[in-house]
Amino acid sequence: RDELLLLSGDDGTTDEFVIQGGHGCISVTANVAPSAMHQLMMAALKKDIDEVKRINAPLANLHQDEFIEANPIPIKWAVKRIGQIDCSYLRPPLDELAPEFQGTVESALRDAGLI
Repeated sequence: RDELLLLSGDDGTTDEFVIQGGHGCISVTANVAPSAMHQLMMAALKKDIDEVKRINAPLANLHQDEFIEANPIPIKWAVKRIGQIDCSYLRPPLDELAPEFQGTVESALRDAGLI
């Protein structure tokens, strides 16, 4: 039987979406915190609310701040900042994360324990 999978595309609300019956997410945060997002989804699928809160708390700012500019600009910069890639260059018309936003994203990475 065919089944329609319900996937969230908003990292900031994915935990609640899955707890309420969603099947998972297409995650931006997983680009920098794949293990944490996997653990979060597994806990949410089990409806382990305490574990979801424990895992998600340090990621909360990252879920929000990775969209401080148009996707994929902040997350590409974040992947570079944590040392996974050497360059955060994006094809035009996109550009690297503006210097005035780098501190915000860096702080969110620090809150998430990624740097």
